[in-house]
Amino acid sequence: LFVITGDHTFQYNDHPPQYSNPAGRFAVPIIVYRSDGSFSGTDDHIAQHLDLLPTILDLIGYDGAVNTFGRSLFGNDRTPRAAIQLGGQYRLIQDDRLLLFDGAKAIGLYDFHSDTLCTNDLRAVEPDVTARLTRDLKAMIQRHGEVLLKNSMVAR
Repeated sequence: LFVITGDHTFQYNDHPPQYSNPAGRFAVPIIVYRSDGSFSGTDDHIAQHLDLLPTILDLIGYDGAVNTFGRSLFGNDRTPRAAIQLGGQYRLIQDDRLLLFDGAKAIGLYDFHSDTLCTNDLRAVEPDVTARLTRDLKAMIQRHGEVLLKNSMVAR
């Protein structure tokens, strides 16, 4: 089993506009390969590097507990999404929405697929989506802080 991926895109290279927005600048491929040819095709769901450990454990048949923020890319137990923190700003990418969050409130909501330059803020027209994604992101931030403070990411 081989997993091939990039680290991050390089911000100073020339990129098409969809890779220069707050979601696209983190877009890198993740390739899962087995020499027996059992994998084929593509999947365009949102994924993040935190999904690699649960994916690998799933593919090798591990059935024990694991405390992770990620999900198996071959499972359906969690919503495909990615959370990013950069320069004091949080970003939550889920479905075709990108939520920008300053640590206290949502500061932008975009359809990053159709609005590749992120110029049309949807917070006013999609208040329920904004509220749901903000709540989910706040919960993720809180859980991350708790596991760091309690050093509880690793099972004891």
